Formats: sequence, C-alpha cells, structure tokens
Amino acid sequence: MRKLLNILPLVFVLMVSVLGSAQVSYVNRAFEAYKKGEIAIACTYSDSSVMEVGSPSDPQTWLIRGFVYYDKFTKLDKMSRDAESRDVAEEAFSKILELDTAGNFTEKANKGLYNIAVSYNNEAARSMNDKDYHLAGESFDNFRRLMKIARPNVDLRAKNIEFYNSLGFILHATYNSDKKGQAELWDKAIDAYSKTLEIDSLNVDANYEIGILYYNKGVDLLLSIPEDGSMEVIFDTQDKTVVLFLKSRPYMVKAHQLDPKNIDILTGLEGIDYELNQPEKVEMWRKKKKELQESNE
Repeated sequence: MRKLLNILPLVFVLMVSVLGSAQVSYVNRAFEAYKKGEIAIACTYSDSSVMEVGSPSDPQTWLIRGFVYYDKFTKLDKMSRDAESRDVAEEAFSKILELDTAGNFTEKANKGLYNIAVSYNNEAARSMNDKDYHLAGESFDNFRRLMKIARPNVDLRAKNIEFYNSLGFILHATYNSDKKGQAELWDKAIDAYSKTLEIDSLNVDANYEIGILYYNKGVDLLLSIPEDGSMEVIFDTQDKTVVLFLKSRPYMVKAHQLDPKNIDILTGLEGIDYELNQPEKVEMWRKKKKELQESNE
C-alpha cells in the first residue's frame, strides 16, 4: 500500500547558436570550452563574461551560463545537495525569463529550470530514509516552486500525494523503531498523511495509515499501564485510549469502504471495535475476514 517517489529521468538537450554579443570574447570562450567538455574552464569564462559588464542584458550570455553551471552541478559536483552550481544555473535561467521579452530563449530557459526541478525531486526521493527524511521537505518544495515556473500547467496533485504518503511512511517507520526517542515523529506522520487527505480525501493509504497510527498509540498506552498502578491512573489511561480508538475508527472505516477486500484493514477494524467493547462488530469483521480468506483459497 505504500509507495515511494518515482525518480523522474534527467533529459537535457542543448540547442544554442554562437553568440554575437558585446561580451563575445568571454562568452564564446565559455561556449567553446563547454563543447569540449572543459566545464571548469567554461565556468571561469562565464564568470568573466558576467563580471565584465556587471549584469549583462543579453539573454544568450545567461543561457550559456545556465548550461555551463548545470553541467558543473551534474558532472563535477555530482549533484551534491549543497552545490552552489545549481543555484547559479537557476539564477541564469531565471534571468533569461526576465530579459527575453521577445521570447526567443524562453523555451530553453524553462527546459533548464525543469531539469533543475527534476534534480530537486530526485533529491527528495533519495532523502526518504531514516537518516535524511528531515531534508526531503525542502527539496520537494524547491521542486514544486520551479515546476510552477517551468511547467505552470502541470497538475502536481498526484506528485504531492506520492510525496506526502512516502514521507508519512518513513516517519511512521522511524517512529516505530524508537517510540520514546522519536516521539515527535508520530505527530509529523499524522500531519504528512493529513496533507494527502487535504488533496484527496479518498486516498486509501492515508486513511489506513492514520487509522493505524491512532490505534497503535492507544494499544501502546494500554500496555504502558503498570501492574501496580492506582485505579485513578488506570481509568485515566483507559479514557485516553478510548479517545484514540474513536479517532482511529472513521479513518479505518473509510479505508474499508474504499478497499473492502483488504485483510489488513479488516484486521484493524476488528482490533478497534474489540478495544471499544463492541462484540457484535468484532464478530462482523471476523466473519468478513473469514469469507475473504476462503474466497482467496
């Protein structure tokens, strides 16, 4: 039920003519070095072409700079998260959109920004692990920010759902590995799945996972009651668990409505209604599970 982000492919096609601007010496040298694969030298020449006049008004100068620094980011900097070359490339492509009133280079600039956006998406996907999950949000925000510029008509709802469900999964798994030490991740997992439901209230995975988070929290509380605990402590804890089970149930019911043949969901509903002391409903879920299991044999 849990999906990780798909890694988008990197596609970068260079279509650019020899320049005829005021900074032709440095710009052409940058372009020639770039064609030879001498990226570091091309960057030096590109820096000189910009420094020569402060902020060139020629879109082609910025186009070459964007291509050169994007290649530095991918080939020399190995797509490092902290590489300044990516920021320089983004600045250059964005400058084209500002200067190119005739629209001659807009398509190429948007293609450059799109590829940078893809790099952020890939980065977010690589961050979906128990060590780097806290970095995923920033990378994904940058992906969405640039996609709105480069591909303003693209619907990102499916991609957002995929991201938030993936983030919720890794947060939930990391929380389960150390519930006391990572207690704050329970709330963050709920928040991630809730963002999915804000986009699509009928998302099965998000409904099920939120239901499980609340249910397991209630079970953990019950198990935490000390054997020699006072009646006051016992009753107070039980009251808190009932609240959690009641919060869990609507999400699990919705998940069942959306996926009625899912054994895991039926098991979750059986457990919730058992804890809520609803024997008739428990029997109903057990019967449904048995019928489903027999039909699958």
